[in-house]
Amino acid sequence: MKLDSRARKIFKKFPRDVREYFEKLDQKCQKHGILLKIGGGKALNMGKSRCGGYFDESERVLAVAIGIKDIGKILALAEHESLDKLFGELVDNGDELVESVMGKYGRPELTQEEANFTLVNYENPDSPDGLPRFLKNIDNCFRNECASLFPEDKDPEIHNLIQEILGTIDKISYLLTLQK
Repeated sequence: MKLDSRARKIFKKFPRDVREYFEKLDQKCQKHGILLKIGGGKALNMGKSRCGGYFDESERVLAVAIGIKDIGKILALAEHESLDKLFGELVDNGDELVESVMGKYGRPELTQEEANFTLVNYENPDSPDGLPRFLKNIDNCFRNECASLFPEDKDPEIHNLIQEILGTIDKISYLLTLQK
């Protein structure tokens, strides 16, 4: 990753998760023989014009301007949208799992207690302590309780859906570590 002097100053002020995002992007670029150039201005020179970023295939350069006024807000929004997409994926996969189980084994007969669930607010809204606890509990539910109900040899399609859900939970858990 090549940063100009202004970009270095801006980059140092970014939250850790944003810096790690650019470092991972740089690793991916290097893997494909691409130089990631970061400019500290609002725009970059590209031929006779200026832009916020570009990819030059012949020179194998990906360039991005980070001197944009609200770049931190833009990156935070992108992170929020990424988490939102993963939570949507978690809900969709859970729905698919329920439909598959009911398709194979029929509708379950649940007691009143089994048919209820509890919603809990975070204890501290400024520090979402409830989300990691929720993810830990849901991970345990799928990894241990649900997986043991559907052995891979007997219910491979259901087992695969559980594995997809666990993969999504792992992605969410990882993204949340970047926010610290």
